[in-house]
Amino acid sequence: MKILLIMDPGIPVPPALYGGHERLVSLFAEEYHKMGHEVTLLAGPGSHCSGKTVAFGTNDLGRSKQVRFYEARFVWKYLRNNRNSFDLIHNFGRLVYLLPVLNNPVKKIMTYGRPVAQGGIKIVNSLPNRNLIFTACSNNCVATGNVKGRWETVYNAIDFSQYKLNTKVTEDAPLMFLGRLDRIKGAHTAIQVAKATNNQLIIAGNISHTVEDHRFGDFKLFC
Repeated sequence: MKILLIMDPGIPVPPALYGGHERLVSLFAEEYHKMGHEVTLLAGPGSHCSGKTVAFGTNDLGRSKQVRFYEARFVWKYLRNNRNSFDLIHNFGRLVYLLPVLNNPVKKIMTYGRPVAQGGIKIVNSLPNRNLIFTACSNNCVATGNVKGRWETVYNAIDFSQYKLNTKVTEDAPLMFLGRLDRIKGAHTAIQVAKATNNQLIIAGNISHTVEDHRFGDFKLFC
């Protein structure tokens, strides 16, 4: 099977440092390859996988709307030119990327890793479309977008070979939170757990650009 994976530019796939969704895309690409599929990855500069990689856009999370439009236009052109070259298109990026192939018979998976904007889902499902499945990483995320179309819960993957289980942990061992410091990631819940158990908590992560998330990043509000 020939599979195309699509991810927004901004952070390379796999990420050198931060990039949870980008790491997930890399895991899917490598697992598809191990299963014997022919993989093509469409992602930002510096991306790579065990297959073919097509780079586009720029690795800048603060890029303008105009730049994002040019990125979408690149993906549209690529899909128009290669719409019959793949058996499956697995999109982890923007939903709008799929417009040129919505009604094409190629199988399509649109995957979300956070709460879903329902407006785009309603628009896409009002258009002629075939073989399109939506997935999200939890039942809660599915519930936010499940207003139209076919939805399935597919939990995030993890490569257990990269971790070693430690069955003996002291009661005073520190807790750790690692993730983007905005409300949907739940750092405030980690703080509540640390306060309830009287454990030290180590918090690490980047702060989003929105005003709301900058306010959320002021953890004095929770201490």
